[in-house]
Amino acid sequence: MAYPMAERHGTSQHSLGEEDFVGPESSESVHIDERAALAALDGQKDLLCELASMFCEDSPQLLTELQAAVAEGDTAKVRRSTHSLKGLAATFYAQPTVDIAQRLELEAAEGRLQSFIDGGVDSLGRSIESLIGQLKARGLTR
Repeated sequence: MAYPMAERHGTSQHSLGEEDFVGPESSESVHIDERAALAALDGQKDLLCELASMFCEDSPQLLTELQAAVAEGDTAKVRRSTHSLKGLAATFYAQPTVDIAQRLELEAAEGRLQSFIDGGVDSLGRSIESLIGQLKARGLTR
C-alpha cells in the first residue's frame, strides 16, 4: 500500500515556534483526500472505514503516550509516537496533520523537544481531534 510522503522540511538548529504549529481549530480545517485514500486501498471502502475506526480508537492513546514521553524527555519514544501518528494520518491523506507530525518527528530525531513543549503537542492534538471529527462526519467510522 502506498502512503503519501510528507514534504521534508529543512532541519535547522532552532526550535520551531508556536506559530509553526498553528493547527486546525475546527473539523472543517482538516482536508482529507478520501478519493486518494480509497485509490491507495484499491477502492476498498470497508477497509478505509476499518482504518478510520482504528485511527479514532488508537490516536488518543498515542497522543497520551507522546505527552508522557515529552514529560520524561525521552526523544526516542517521542519520535516513535510522532512517526506513528504521522503514518496513521497519512492513510487519509490528511496533509495538515501529517505536516505537523513530520516537523515534530524531525525535531525529535535531532534530540530536541522544545517545540513539543512550546505548543507542538497541543497543535498536533487539535489537528488529530479535527481529523477524527472529519472521519466521523463523513461516515467513515463504525
